[in-house]
Amino acid sequence: LGLANYYRKFIAGYSKRAAALTDLLKKDVTWVWSVRCQEAFQNLKEAIASEPILKLPDFELPFEVHTDASDKAIGGVLVQEGHPVAFESRKLNDAEQRYSTHEKEMVAVVHCLQVWRVYLLGTRFVVRTDNVANTFFQNAEKVESKTSKVARISG
Repeated sequence: LGLANYYRKFIAGYSKRAAALTDLLKKDVTWVWSVRCQEAFQNLKEAIASEPILKLPDFELPFEVHTDASDKAIGGVLVQEGHPVAFESRKLNDAEQRYSTHEKEMVAVVHCLQVWRVYLLGTRFVVRTDNVANTFFQNAEKVESKTSKVARISG
């Protein structure tokens, strides 16, 4: 898992793919290698061997930030001209897993913008995410405090 984690920036959706394996590392969890663990292990091996080659960034071209969220993880792809420049993903913590769908989507956006700020500062870029998150923040009259910060950052 350590080697796969080293290559995580090259693997789309790494956190979601590795979730069954990283769950084994939690404190007070009985270590049982299940079919789900074997499938995750095989999936990571295949991803390391076959994922697309990352494109070097060209700061003369616009960037696109594609993000998504699931029940357990968030992730994104930094793209130029349809080619991946970088991948990012992480598992959601226990509190974040209880967020609504639109809150998880916005956590994904903010997380990716923070990780890729060195690429994005001073450039024009487009964020592409599920419509549910975008629509919510454009139309919400009263936004909760934890999401109002996200709305200001993405503003």
